[in-house]
Amino acid sequence: MTEKHLFALYINNQSLELSTLSPGQEVTLGDDDLVHRLATILRLEPGDSVQIFNDTHSALVTVASLAARKKGTMRGIIQDIKQHQPLQPRINLYVGLIKKETFEDIAYYAAQMGATSITPLITAKVQRSWHGEKEVVRLRKAMIAGCEQAKQFVVPALNEPVELMCPVRSNGSTSSPRASLLNSNHGSERDLLSQDQHTPNTALVLPCPPKPCAKAGSLSKDMSANAQSPTIYFEATGKPFMDCLTAVTHHKPTSLSLFIGPEGGFATQEQQLMLNSGFECYALTPTILRSQEAVAVALGSLRAIARY
Repeated sequence: MTEKHLFALYINNQSLELSTLSPGQEVTLGDDDLVHRLATILRLEPGDSVQIFNDTHSALVTVASLAARKKGTMRGIIQDIKQHQPLQPRINLYVGLIKKETFEDIAYYAAQMGATSITPLITAKVQRSWHGEKEVVRLRKAMIAGCEQAKQFVVPALNEPVELMCPVRSNGSTSSPRASLLNSNHGSERDLLSQDQHTPNTALVLPCPPKPCAKAGSLSKDMSANAQSPTIYFEATGKPFMDCLTAVTHHKPTSLSLFIGPEGGFATQEQQLMLNSGFECYALTPTILRSQEAVAVALGSLRAIARY
């Protein structure tokens, strides 16, 4: 007899509060869409198992009965329940805002690979606007789908877009109402770069202030200046990514902040400001990658090598 695939499905906290449950307890799910997926799309039957998860816990459930007609319901028995343990190190991802469909692919891959947070990045080469709550809903659906596929149950925090570089006018005011990371009048980090926390959906998740290095781009040789929270951006002109992986393996940082540009990469002035602010530059491959490919290569490689 062939063993059935174990599917994982996200449920919202209103459907069922998993934190209050325990093994052996019977539960009833009344979410029509969820029950439709279980009965009609996945074709689960009584006796089959399914993994369900919300924002804090996951549970292995054995199906007792399914009724998909009219108001759908599923009864099941909790076999096991666990509180989420976020992957370490924390990886905060900043990606240039590109066209909607491609950015949804990025959100999917980032969730699949275990990103802690995703922050859309406004750079000189970004050519579209952020569409607010509608875009948040679409991206969150993509992230949940990535988590379901990978059985990676911690959905990344999705943050409001930030400017990579905010030009300062002669009177000292900035030209954008958005938060920005780098100040073009002196090339140093702003106050926002003093946070490193995981606050889902609302607060920005930004790296600790990068400390200026004796030589820009020297992480693989001497990572001690910022060993526990390196800030990295990727360009084809950077050092081999293997140098970064070697340094991460040796120093075991508690968090990493990864910056990936939009189509066309980062502008020359942006790259210079990042280097002046202590960012490290690496090339993922000898070839040019699209943003979604860069996200998959960078996150996948770091998650594969940084297991602690």
